[in-house]
Amino acid sequence: MGQDTVSFPHGSRLEAVFATADEKIRSLAGFITDAAADLQRGTSLAAAVRSAASRHPFAVEAFNLEDDDASIEHGFALNDKLTFPNEPLAATIRFERHNTTTSLALDAMLAHDLHFLLAMCGTGRSTAEQIRDAIDEPMLGLFECLLDNGVVVEQTLPPPLPQRMVQGPCVTRLQHAGLLYRGRNAGVLVDPHFHSSYEPDDLGGNFLRCQFEGLVDAIVISHSHRDHWHLPTLLSFSPDTLIVVPRAFRATMLCPNFAETLRAFGFQRVVELGWYDPPVVVGDLEVHALPFYGEQPLLHERPRHPDLRNHGNTYVIRTDSWTSWFLIDSGNDWSGHMTQVAHEVKARFGHVDLLLSNLREFALYHPLYISGGHYWLSLTPDQLRRFTAMAKDVITLGPRGVAEICHIVQAREVAGYAHWWGEIGESPDPREARLTEQLRSHLAGFGAATTILPWTIGDTYLR
Repeated sequence: MGQDTVSFPHGSRLEAVFATADEKIRSLAGFITDAAADLQRGTSLAAAVRSAASRHPFAVEAFNLEDDDASIEHGFALNDKLTFPNEPLAATIRFERHNTTTSLALDAMLAHDLHFLLAMCGTGRSTAEQIRDAIDEPMLGLFECLLDNGVVVEQTLPPPLPQRMVQGPCVTRLQHAGLLYRGRNAGVLVDPHFHSSYEPDDLGGNFLRCQFEGLVDAIVISHSHRDHWHLPTLLSFSPDTLIVVPRAFRATMLCPNFAETLRAFGFQRVVELGWYDPPVVVGDLEVHALPFYGEQPLLHERPRHPDLRNHGNTYVIRTDSWTSWFLIDSGNDWSGHMTQVAHEVKARFGHVDLLLSNLREFALYHPLYISGGHYWLSLTPDQLRRFTAMAKDVITLGPRGVAEICHIVQAREVAGYAHWWGEIGESPDPREARLTEQLRSHLAGFGAATTILPWTIGDTYLR
């Protein structure tokens, strides 16, 4: 271009904050911890919640505590306004760099304007003057503030991604749950986190959003947990980007209506893909949505309302030369088991060339498990009283479950992923090596011929 363009540098962090899910419900963390501790000591539910509410005033607004003790014992629940929040828009977008934070409160009009600005900055193809000419207040003031704070900078673009990552068919491991699938003529990005608030402070370098410009024809989202559903990353892509999301018929405190949120920000090509729907075809890549069991509030029981579910998809992505299935954080729950799905995958697609899965075991070890209190608040009074007895219930596959699925689908290779952030070219955490050794032992136990693929962040699978 002959001059520096604007892009997000390493170290910038963006975060979307929702009024109910992030601010109001998370403000109940102290109440939840105190009430759960009293229940563990044998206190009645009514006494436990009244005592906790005396120390955490917002609980009076969040629950109906004016009922008599008998009503609380049988009907204690978060009010419907918080359980089923109707807020497709984030309340605030936060931008941080060098410990300086800038925030923008959103409404329906600003959401589209903000998306336009972030997408221009995300491409790395526009100069500061070109961006100024394309936007109006209040985005113009925000843009100047982001420049002043270094959240976006005028710079020469970083080197492009290595050819091994972009000349497909291949799949590259990005940070945490991020994956880049490239076919011969198209690219699919999975659960991306660029310039994320989850990024560790001491990370020496990272992938930048601008490096992926021109390589992404579709983005696929697995489920709503914030380490997979990072709205600011999506807003750094053009409104005409194809985004595939799980189908969620009703927004709840456990799961937003993905499509409604994306459309509220101006995305024009959002596809809600349900389990076993016809695949989305992106160039020479087929994207098939399959069940996501597990990582629900409980292992063996449904929560207090049937709509309270962590909606998600696992996905098979196929090219004409290989098949990959990524399981994300799935496992088992009251409605199904991933081993059932594995048999269906084998019957439908044949063997799997590359299986990808988180290897960690998530258990009900604490009332703030998984999402900071949302799951605990979804339980019935009886389940709250019995919560401590469920502490060893594992709601993800873990190494043994992944090994069993490898055996069922006759996976040629398997790799763990979605194990935190780390330096490019390195494993993200020493715990991954221990999980991999456990997987190796379980594969041997099942007699599976699957090979464990050693890949670090930035490594590319090319069959």
